[in-house]
Amino acid sequence: MSESISRLIANLVSGMSNLSLYSREHSAVLYFCDRALKDMSPLYKDGSISLTLLGDSLLCNESRIQERGLHISNFMKRLRDKGIEKIIFRDGLTADELIRFIFEMVTR
Repeated sequence: MSESISRLIANLVSGMSNLSLYSREHSAVLYFCDRALKDMSPLYKDGSISLTLLGDSLLCNESRIQERGLHISNFMKRLRDKGIEKIIFRDGLTADELIRFIFEMVTR
C-alpha cells in the first residue's frame, strides 16, 4: 500500500502544481489526474479511500503513512492551509470530479 499511496499523493500534488499554472483542460493536468485515478484502484477499501490528517500524521484508510517525502509534506500543508482534516474518495470517482477537487485545493 505504501508505494500506491505515495504515487497517488505525488500525482495529486503534481496535478495541483500544474493546475496552478495551466487550465483544467491542459494535457499535463489531465495526465496527472488520470494517473491519480489509476493509483486509487488498489487503495479502495469497502468502496472508498480515506485520507486523514491527524496532527503530524497522514493516514490512509486508518493506517499511518510512514513515508515523509516532499509530495506528502506538501499535501499535508495544503490540507492544513485549507482546514481539511479528512477526505473520502468514493469508488467511481470521475476525472471531472477529481479535477474539481484539485482545483479547490489550489484556489484560495
